[in-house]
Amino acid sequence: MQQTLITAPRHIGGIHPLKTYRLSLVVVLFITMSMATLLTILFAQLGFAGREPVVNPFLAYASLFPDQPWTSALAREFLCYDTVMPSPADVTEECVFRPQTGSLSQVNITVWDGIIIRLRFAVRENSLRVGDLAMLWGTPDLQSYAQGASLYQWHDHSMVALTSSNGGRFTYFLPVSYIHFDAVGLWSKSG
Repeated sequence: MQQTLITAPRHIGGIHPLKTYRLSLVVVLFITMSMATLLTILFAQLGFAGREPVVNPFLAYASLFPDQPWTSALAREFLCYDTVMPSPADVTEECVFRPQTGSLSQVNITVWDGIIIRLRFAVRENSLRVGDLAMLWGTPDLQSYAQGASLYQWHDHSMVALTSSNGGRFTYFLPVSYIHFDAVGLWSKSG
């Protein structure tokens, strides 16, 4: 019976293959942990740390969207006053409601001839971002920058979000300050 002798594999350059594997694993683990730490810091600085998933804040106001009738049942929550613009024949009613909780701090509507023509929301600080609205409505059709504010528009100007300045650069991380919903065609009627 012949015995075979098991020998260690030959090493090229004097480095054992197992040591090379261990060294590679350590480097990969170090890079992975570094990237995870950097991403955590980045998300925290951008305001995403601990953020809840965005729930559509507009569902509670579905009966107030433009082109719907204004009823006295809806008016109970609102403080309303008449405005005369641009002539006495064009009397509109402006109504305001201030929710105590939620991402929206104020709801304004404009009523003309018993029909809601404009719905505006003031957004609580850092509660909605452009990316949240993009998740609800898709990528904005138009983004413009003027006088220190960015304006994002969806669906042929019928939905508009106003944000603080970002030097005119498009970003989904900007917090939204105001959101406007207008009746279809209202922009073309007014100019």
